[in-house]
Amino acid sequence: MVAQLQRLGFREAVGYDHRGYTIVRGDIPYGNLFRLLKDLRREPSGWFLPDTPPEQLPAPLRDLLPVRWVEVLADADLPPAAPPALPSNRLRMTPDLRAALDDPKGKDRPLRVEVVMTDRVDDQLADTIRTRLRTGFVTVTVDPVSKLRVTEYATIEGIVGNIIAVRFVRPADLDRFMYEPGVAGARLPREAAETVAPVPPDAKRTAVGQALAASRLDEFHRRGFRGKGVRVVVVGSDFAAAAGMIGKALPASTRVLDLTAELSPTFLPAPPSPDRAAAGPATALAVHAAAPDAELTLVRVDPSAFFQLLTVARLVRGEPGYSEALQSRIMELSFAADDHRLRYRDAVEEYRQAFANLSDEERPRQRRENARKALEALQAEEKELIARIERSTAFQRALRALAGANVVVNTLVWESGYPLDGLSELSAAIDLGFAGEAVVPAGVPRSATRKTVRTPAVWVQASSASGAAVWGGMYRDADTNGVMEFAPPTAPLPPGTWTRELNFLATRAADGKLAPTLPAGAKVRLVVQWREPRDPTVPEVLVPTHVVRLGVF
Repeated sequence: MVAQLQRLGFREAVGYDHRGYTIVRGDIPYGNLFRLLKDLRREPSGWFLPDTPPEQLPAPLRDLLPVRWVEVLADADLPPAAPPALPSNRLRMTPDLRAALDDPKGKDRPLRVEVVMTDRVDDQLADTIRTRLRTGFVTVTVDPVSKLRVTEYATIEGIVGNIIAVRFVRPADLDRFMYEPGVAGARLPREAAETVAPVPPDAKRTAVGQALAASRLDEFHRRGFRGKGVRVVVVGSDFAAAAGMIGKALPASTRVLDLTAELSPTFLPAPPSPDRAAAGPATALAVHAAAPDAELTLVRVDPSAFFQLLTVARLVRGEPGYSEALQSRIMELSFAADDHRLRYRDAVEEYRQAFANLSDEERPRQRRENARKALEALQAEEKELIARIERSTAFQRALRALAGANVVVNTLVWESGYPLDGLSELSAAIDLGFAGEAVVPAGVPRSATRKTVRTPAVWVQASSASGAAVWGGMYRDADTNGVMEFAPPTAPLPPGTWTRELNFLATRAADGKLAPTLPAGAKVRLVVQWREPRDPTVPEVLVPTHVVRLGVF
């Protein structure tokens, strides 16, 4: 019946009580209101016959008079059922990203987004995307003070598997980029979660001693194993508080490397976030307590830049090459220097021609004044350009300090938006480069037949802060019945009706205690991530390739 009413312009309401499918609520154009008093089976009709003969209507509509009562309400507040139509490029964006693009306050601010590609982004595809961004997504603005032209373009900031982080100077350019070949979707970056609580101001030295005794590290210290000759890299989202600890609570040789600088065209680090309680200093203090004689390097990463962990992994292993973000910054500097050189040459020529005429008339005098201001503005721009180049050189030099480190400690975790099953690019890099039988070349070999290798670094990765509420194990289906087993077939089971295909998780209360049951009225949030949410070769299909069936008892 609703379909028949829609032919008269009827729009059904959302979320009303249909009382056993006996009531329909909505709105209809005023001109068609009185047609509801007629037999709906013959509406809409032409001069002599209805558009659809009543005998061709589906049952039970063709056998019964569908409308028995019509009630007209004033100000019924019935929202239309149909959501606003979106173009195909916006349909492949997450709702939070669409809101950010429509926000008038952010239309003139650069925006970094994560673009999901249908294929893994290799070097060849990255070069193609980089060239397309540099040529097709260019923004030319005029500085309001110096009146000089400034040219900027979209850049790749990072690549992890099928995901590329792109910085758009104008957020509106993302609408056009979504039509590029191979783009499956786009979203705002996911922020990392901290897994270590900051050290309280009133923490006493005895607490550190108790922790060392509980872990038996104090026994190592008594035997002389205090980390001498070991280089440790601590990764965190902020180390602003660590500056006052160096030389006091932390060794005087502690170095701080801020990778957020490579995400800015000016090579200046991002300011600390006032809404984020960073755990970096607490982690550094814990590492120093465990290995007092070790050399510390504190590396700050942007918590929304997952790809910077891959940069740290490659730098520690001593792999050649620059990160995607650093390549983009160096290319921007090169273009800025070339553009400045051309504009400076034109400004000098204009200055020479303007001062060739020293007449006191208005037009020559104004020309000389404009030429002088333009040249002075370019000279000030040159100083800033030189400062950027110096910051870039110092940043690249500081990156070399990570090569050859022995231990990497990372307390940041990304619990949503990224694979947790070890298939991601970063997990593969850690497994192949830091664990198991990983081999790290150690420069020039001592002979042609026996290459020199050094022991690979150890990567210490924090697990989820959710504790017992998260399953992070392997996906098993040994009996191929489509149901995951939480334990191997050889694992013994408690007596009774137990099965390996069920997993009983505990809950952690606010006081830190574990309980096997949920309290009354508890609300549970389930975050499920699996291998492939949809077929990458058919991005338009919304049905998952691997359907997850979750049973809650």
